[in-house]
Amino acid sequence: MIEKSLHVEIGGYDTEFGLSADQLYLLKMAVRSQPRVWTEFFCDFDSAGAGSVRGMMDHYRDMRRSRALTGITVFRAQWLDYAVSLGVALLAKTDRVQRRVLAGVTPRVR
Repeated sequence: MIEKSLHVEIGGYDTEFGLSADQLYLLKMAVRSQPRVWTEFFCDFDSAGAGSVRGMMDHYRDMRRSRALTGITVFRAQWLDYAVSLGVALLAKTDRVQRRVLAGVTPRVR
């Protein structure tokens, strides 16, 4: 549930942002108004939808762009935020690649 005044204040939903426009929209709202926690399912996303099958680095770039547009940094400096976020994304990517490679390896028993 979104108040119309908050929707207008944040400039509405940016249809030009791309696949992560919903994340940017929610982030802008969360910065201006304390989110309420719902203990029930409010939205059940499709696990095979477009956002689930796109590349992890595409998602990382969208989240970084969202933080830049809203002025949010996890750390004190934007360059440090970028560096740490990129490091975490690369570690996750490396882990996925390793799992994929090791999935095809059969251990030998002597």
